Amino acid sequence: MVQVKVDTFQSTAITMVQGQKNMDVFRSLYDPNIIYVTDTYMNELSGEDSITLDAESYKSIKAMIKTNNKEDLTVGMTMMANCNVAKSKTYLGLLFFHFSDTLRGGPVWNQVAFKTLKKQFDKYVLENNHYHSNRYSECIKLLAEDDALTIEATEHLINLVFKHVINGNSGINSNNNVFKLNKTSIKLSEEVREKINNGSTMSKEYLMHHTDDLPF
Repeated sequence: MVQVKVDTFQSTAITMVQGQKNMDVFRSLYDPNIIYVTDTYMNELSGEDSITLDAESYKSIKAMIKTNNKEDLTVGMTMMANCNVAKSKTYLGLLFFHFSDTLRGGPVWNQVAFKTLKKQFDKYVLENNHYHSNRYSECIKLLAEDDALTIEATEHLINLVFKHVINGNSGINSNNNVFKLNKTSIKLSEEVREKINNGSTMSKEYLMHHTDDLPF
């Protein structure tokens, strides 16, 4: 046990280490020859041979999460915790983005493996206004930072912006509104667009004709 007493008047600190075992631990923390690794790194390392989430497994997990059945939810969350995290960041990010409330109530939320996973993807829990573009903008930026921004994920989020922000909140495209806007008018900043699939960009044709086969 380490006890710390701080003298606020003389701006000095006295650290007392009790017991040889604790002294060894205390010294190891300051030993430059000992390299510590994070649990996130170990989780990714141990999952190198695990299954990588794809469109089909994403749809399966999503269905399990939405059943409101504890057993199904447990299986889905276990699949998330045991997948190849490094290669599944796109799908994991979107699962946390869409289903954080349900996952938080899951049986394995506080188990070790899932705690490590949620530490890494907790940033995707964006529970602010679903009818404001900022929520979807932040998700796209996070995926880009994680090198996990794909054309499919981008299109999915643009679809949500068009549905909830443009059509749902602004009133544009409603029957009695003189303002009309189509989905292809929504553009990403050049900086973010360059990070989609290592530099590839979305074409208007893709956005117009690939809207029904997304797993999201």
